[in-house]
Amino acid sequence: MPFRTDATVLPRYFVVGLTGTVLLLLLVVLGYLVGSNHLDRRDALDLAGAVTLLVLLCHARWIKALFARYQQDIKRREQELARNAQALQVAARVFEASREGIIVSDANNRIQAVNGAYCEITGYSARDAIGRNPSFMSSGRHDQGFYRQLWQDLEQQGCWQGEVWNRRKSGEVYPEWLSINVHRNADNQIENYIATFRDISERKRVQERLSYLASYDTLTELPNQHLFEEQVSQAIAQLERFPERVLAVLLIDLDRFRNINDSLGHAIGDRVLQSVAGRLVGLMPSDGMLCRQGGDEFAVLLPDEASMLRVAALVQALLVQIAQPVTQQGQELVVTPSIGVAVYPQDGSDYSTLLRNADAALSFAKVQGRNQYQFFMPALNSRVSKRLQLENALRQGLVRNEFRLAYQPQYYLGRGTLSGSEALLRWHSAALGPMGPADFIPLAEETGLIGPIGDWVLRHACEQGAQWLVQGIAMPVAVNVSACQFRPELPAKVAAALQETGFEARLLVIEVTETALMQDLEQAAQLLLQLKALGVSVALDDFGTGHSSLAYLKRFPIDKLKIDRSFVSGLPEDADDSVIIKAMLDVARHLGLSVVAEGIETVQQQDYLASLGCEAGQGYLYAKPLTARQMTARLAAAAMYERAPLKLESVPV
Repeated sequence: MPFRTDATVLPRYFVVGLTGTVLLLLLVVLGYLVGSNHLDRRDALDLAGAVTLLVLLCHARWIKALFARYQQDIKRREQELARNAQALQVAARVFEASREGIIVSDANNRIQAVNGAYCEITGYSARDAIGRNPSFMSSGRHDQGFYRQLWQDLEQQGCWQGEVWNRRKSGEVYPEWLSINVHRNADNQIENYIATFRDISERKRVQERLSYLASYDTLTELPNQHLFEEQVSQAIAQLERFPERVLAVLLIDLDRFRNINDSLGHAIGDRVLQSVAGRLVGLMPSDGMLCRQGGDEFAVLLPDEASMLRVAALVQALLVQIAQPVTQQGQELVVTPSIGVAVYPQDGSDYSTLLRNADAALSFAKVQGRNQYQFFMPALNSRVSKRLQLENALRQGLVRNEFRLAYQPQYYLGRGTLSGSEALLRWHSAALGPMGPADFIPLAEETGLIGPIGDWVLRHACEQGAQWLVQGIAMPVAVNVSACQFRPELPAKVAAALQETGFEARLLVIEVTETALMQDLEQAAQLLLQLKALGVSVALDDFGTGHSSLAYLKRFPIDKLKIDRSFVSGLPEDADDSVIIKAMLDVARHLGLSVVAEGIETVQQQDYLASLGCEAGQGYLYAKPLTARQMTARLAAAAMYERAPLKLESVPV
């Protein structure tokens, strides 16, 4: 126990020493007296005992307190030792229970102790590690400069932390987050290095995944738009030193891909996109880059081409390869592309301008008929601007109720009496003025607006037909259905329109095109059967202009064929048109279908068609498309010839 020098204890030590000295002197004196025969031994012992007893009696109370204090000091030291032992036990438990690996090494960086987490993370046992330098776990990924800086920081700052790649006992290299602290003694000499670390492999995998998702498309595993922009900008910067080279940006859009998603489902659509992406990758030059912009649109960077001819050759190869049939679930699907090309520097000196101009060229390729490519021309900017203006006006037209229906009457050719009418969409834009169907219907189909527009047409045509029924006029009304509308939900929409308006199903004619039917033969047949089950009639519009086979035609439950105006305009002089018309009428007779010829403008055309057995027709010879009010007035005037409710067979022209 250390000698205590505080003010409370020191006087007590002095008294004890003084008392001991007095007793010692007493013994010496008594010894002398006994030796000189002044006292006999018995008397001397009595005297010594008496003096000792007297001294003890004088200090008994104090001695008792002193011994009590000694006992307290001993107990306090025992408690302190117990607390220290407990603290060491806790520290040992923490050392072993820590989820971070811990390495304790000496001043020479030889491992003295490791914990269980170290063994679990590295695969090394304590026996494998103790006595060795931690460098035996080095992965070889870090150079000498890295370790020099580490030891310099430890020397100057007493600590270091950072990411280190080490090697497990299995040989696997893994990342860890390592912290090292230097422990020094009272003389500032290094006693230990204490390192703690944790395995960050999972965190690195998550970071890599997030980085991948930020730069790549998960469906096709192609770079995305963000990474594409970086690459184009870097390529432009490099090409500034070589003005004779050509850099091209291509935008590729799959024509009418929406139809695949809508009719076959997004799962099939995704597989088609993956197939197309694979073909494009196979055609990329070694320095080229392909990315998926989103949806069904891809982009290509050709960073260093010798000439425009090479660019055009690659684009032509892309057109051919993409258009090859794709087989999915036993069906052969043909997807064609439209491609827009912009070239640096004449079409733009930065990414945004090049992409915008490539998009303008792409839009022009679509307008020109799709399945082709177009290089950008300055005049296209004006065209694209007008297209955007038209699209915005079209969206506003729906909101502002700018659409109207016109009705073109149809007549029996032999008798000159009404047989029905066709509802035709008209649009008078507040921003652009009157717009013809050819100006906005293709855009409506491309942007998806044809869906809500078609729903509007169907409902309003049924409402008008119901109003005529109330007036006693049973007027059949034909409604055109776009290929984009020919979807599984069409029968339900037709049924809803009939029920909500009160129009009779037998008077509604749904006109579909050959293109719509040929998208998916099985689905088309099912949809037509569902429409027929509602009681409506089905007409095949623009017959002869599509690509249908007569073998397929007989499979569809169709009531009527409509001969396109392009075959009627040359009658009766054009021999080719005459032969085609006769063949169409023969087909209709054999299949039990009625026929309506469109675009009749002369009496000669009407008489010639009637002579061939064509039942009905429509065109400017009879009337231009009429407003609902004009059509109602014509029907009312015709009804004056009949006492009974109007029967269409007896209505005169």
